[in-house]
Amino acid sequence: MAQRSNDPVLPETDNDPRAATQQGLGFVHYLIRITAMFLLVLIAGFGAGVLIERNVLDASPDDTSFENLEAVSSLIENNYYYRPTEESSENGFIQRLEQHAIGGMLTSLDDEYTRYLMPEAAQVASQELQGEYGGLGVELEVRGDALVIGRVSPEGPAARAGVRAGEVVLRIDNRPVRAGTDSAPTG
Repeated sequence: MAQRSNDPVLPETDNDPRAATQQGLGFVHYLIRITAMFLLVLIAGFGAGVLIERNVLDASPDDTSFENLEAVSSLIENNYYYRPTEESSENGFIQRLEQHAIGGMLTSLDDEYTRYLMPEAAQVASQELQGEYGGLGVELEVRGDALVIGRVSPEGPAARAGVRAGEVVLRIDNRPVRAGTDSAPTG
């Protein structure tokens, strides 16, 4: 078959060792470039991690100036991708961070009676504490099968009605009361 003059002449790779070598070198160069890029990214990430660790953990364990907390707070405020961009939202974001940091510190004490209430919960608790006490002003005790008045609050409704410590409660709202049942009210 005759070859046309404007058709490119392609080397036969099976019989031409130069063409096979050029193809192999192209693949090797590609692998070298990919490996070099991977190593650069790895080294950059490692370096960034070391710098951040130095900023966050550089203070000594005896340091009480909250440098670690301030360093982490600064990193979040300056570098956190999802932080709000509007000033009003950003102020609320920072306040929530501070509140949760306080809550976390108190939680780490492992003391069930020490805790931090977020502002909304603190407001509800404050309103509940400002309300009036709705009980009778007595402490009840169970002695055998009897429900007995243990202590009477001097300013409570029971004291104003003349109830005294040691008296046995026999009836409430004209219904008999037995100790150890759900019919024995408290307060």
